[in-house]
Amino acid sequence: MTTKPFFALAALALLSAPALAETPDYSAAGGKVYASVRGWTVVQSDRYGCSAYPEAMPIVFNTPPAGGWQLIFPYSASGGEGTFAGSIDIDKSSFTEDYYGDGAWMYASFPLNMRKAVAAGNRIYANIGPAVWDVDLDGATAAMLKVEECWQNLTGWSAATSGRAGTFALSGD
Repeated sequence: MTTKPFFALAALALLSAPALAETPDYSAAGGKVYASVRGWTVVQSDRYGCSAYPEAMPIVFNTPPAGGWQLIFPYSASGGEGTFAGSIDIDKSSFTEDYYGDGAWMYASFPLNMRKAVAAGNRIYANIGPAVWDVDLDGATAAMLKVEECWQNLTGWSAATSGRAGTFALSGD
């Protein structure tokens, strides 16, 4: 699947959605391309922060403008809204908890131990509520590091001048 058909379908879905429920757009259409690295596109948006996704967007790493990390999966079919029990497996590491779906996206926490597993891993398999994803992690480490850089560029964060904590890919949390 190429990105053009995916974005065309996403645009149609946005047009048919109710006016009050705006679906977040983590793609280049929702911001500006900050960089491309090892097969991943990194997007910077004043509204959504910095996001990275591989072609066909089967997974999104996101740092909102306020900081922190999110792991986001798009529904491939109509998904439900609400909280769903699920599991995310990265090679031999497993993460089980409740995740939130808004009908278009499934949001998972993306803590440091999971980011480190992604950096060391080859595949991520997520089984959450009504949806399942199996994604190759080639280039994921470079993408997370570029998202960290993008977030610092977006927020102007500096260790020397900022009183708040930074958002780092593979250290801190």
